[in-house]
Amino acid sequence: MQGQPHVFVSVIVPVYNCENYVRKTLVSVLNQKLREIELIVVNDGSTDDSLSVIMEVLDGVTMPYKVIDQENGGVSSARNRGIEIASGDYLFFLDSDDYIDEDCLVKLHNAAVETQADVMFCGFDHVTAMGSCLRRYCDRFTYMHSAVTGQEAMMKMLMRQIWICTGSGLYNREMIVRKGIRYAVGYSRAEDQHFTLRALFHSKNVANVTETLSHYVQRPSSNTKVPLNLDQTLQSTYLLEDLSHYLADYHADEIAINFLVSYFLPTTMCSAIAETASSNVSKHELLALINSEGVQSRLRSFSYPWKSLGFGLRGIRDMVRVKLLRVSPSMF
Repeated sequence: MQGQPHVFVSVIVPVYNCENYVRKTLVSVLNQKLREIELIVVNDGSTDDSLSVIMEVLDGVTMPYKVIDQENGGVSSARNRGIEIASGDYLFFLDSDDYIDEDCLVKLHNAAVETQADVMFCGFDHVTAMGSCLRRYCDRFTYMHSAVTGQEAMMKMLMRQIWICTGSGLYNREMIVRKGIRYAVGYSRAEDQHFTLRALFHSKNVANVTETLSHYVQRPSSNTKVPLNLDQTLQSTYLLEDLSHYLADYHADEIAINFLVSYFLPTTMCSAIAETASSNVSKHELLALINSEGVQSRLRSFSYPWKSLGFGLRGIRDMVRVKLLRVSPSMF
């Protein structure tokens, strides 16, 4: 009896109420030039017609696929379910409103094998639902010229020199499983950064394909655009603090931990509060949160890493934002 074909990449797609977008996402996976793929779709309790669209798209396809229909547990729960049943050498996560070029996975996989990278990534562009480019990867980030160690790559991401979004990273499944790396359940903000930074930390080699192969769709109803509440505002802060303890437990370089706590965390908090301020949250409640000791103590810990990032407008901007939020939140 012939065995199952070897799977190079398991593509995990969590789906929740995405009936108008998931078709394009799935078709972009089915059209991949790399054929040694398995597609794992986790329908996370959708209340619209997402599941019907999924089954319609997959009807008659020859690519191995699994569809998991579960009660709503959040995006992290859905991704973790995919990890549990994946069989590929590598894992690739793709949200149900994003899409990838047809040569994305073949280029990522071939480069990962060639460089023996535990994490391989490509560039990604922010696009509209119609495909118009809003912001290119190189507008904010750079590529690496050669493979580096995982901890070097982690520092580059903490310095925001490189960036790996959910749909732009390929992960060595054996490493992810062996190290017990999973998405933080119950969080919908920064759970991807929390996952990626831990994966980078444990990687021997990290490399990149120096081109955009993934498209991150910005839509009004997406998770990052819906009105926020105060509980969501600091989710990224909680996960980054958890990451600092995680790194300390693994005896990471103190420079990396200090960088995370004194720079990356306070600036991420500023961005989260700015996003919440533009939502429908009560100004009175938001000011009370900003003036709380928990927030103020994290802002007081801010220190711009001039030695690492150099002098320039970025440093001035970050210093002004954190200072304003700490001493004059109304002006911020």
